[in-house]
Amino acid sequence: MRLCVLLWAHPGHSNALSEYEDRVLALVAEHGGRVLQRGTVSNGEPGAPTEIQFLEFDSDTALGAYMNDPRRLAMAAERDAAIARTDVHRFLPRLPLKSSSAQEASILKPRATAACISDS
Repeated sequence: MRLCVLLWAHPGHSNALSEYEDRVLALVAEHGGRVLQRGTVSNGEPGAPTEIQFLEFDSDTALGAYMNDPRRLAMAAERDAAIARTDVHRFLPRLPLKSSSAQEASILKPRATAACISDS
């Protein structure tokens, strides 16, 4: 299962959001998950999320184990202080992607990283 996670920081708390996510995403791999991509919105348009994450979990059970990890739950106050809003969407990738160059194809391939997700 793949997820797209959109996160909005409370005003002035972008760094706190990033630091919190660094800590909780480190737990994802322990629960059969992978962080495929994580980044920020480059143009900073008003209303845009502070961070966007693409995650993959082996199953709903694996996702549930991550969401209920006691270490993650213990950080709830930190999360609430940093994160104003979270939207989580399940998605199905549309592959294969047609690309005009090998370079574009390599940019579009999912990259495995370490870990991630937050609850709403």
